[in-house]
Amino acid sequence: WQAGPETPEQAKTVVAAIKEAAAAEGRVIDDDHYGAGIPFRFGQADEPGLQPLFDAYRKRTGRDPLDYFAIGDGPAIVDKIAEFVAAGVSKFILRPAAKGDDDMIAQTRRLIDEVLPLVAARWPKPKRRMAAE
Repeated sequence: WQAGPETPEQAKTVVAAIKEAAAAEGRVIDDDHYGAGIPFRFGQADEPGLQPLFDAYRKRTGRDPLDYFAIGDGPAIVDKIAEFVAAGVSKFILRPAAKGDDDMIAQTRRLIDEVLPLVAARWPKPKRRMAAE
C-alpha cells in the first residue's frame, strides 16, 4: 500500500485495516510493503512559495498541510518520517516542495546530504543474507 495525502495517524489506521483484512483471509503481508509519499521543504512553513501548495492540499483534502508536509531542517524532516514509521510505514517517496528546477535540485541535494545520513543512522538496513550456493 502506498499512502497518498494521508497523515501519519490516518496511515496507521489504514495499515492496521489492511493487516486485519489480510489476516481474515489467511494471508500475511510483509511489514515492509507499506509506503508513504511525503512532500518536504528545507525552510519555514510561512515561506510565500509554499502557500499555493498548502492551499491546493487544503482544498483537495480539507486538512491542515502541516500535519502532512515535512518542513524545517534535516532533523525536522526525519521527525516527520519517524511519525510514519511509528504508524507502520517503512517505504518513503520524499517529494521536494520546490519552485523551478534549480530549487528542486537544491532541495533534493539537501535531502541527500542532510536527511539520508540521519535516516541511515536511525534505521540501519538489516544485513542481507547470502543465498545458499
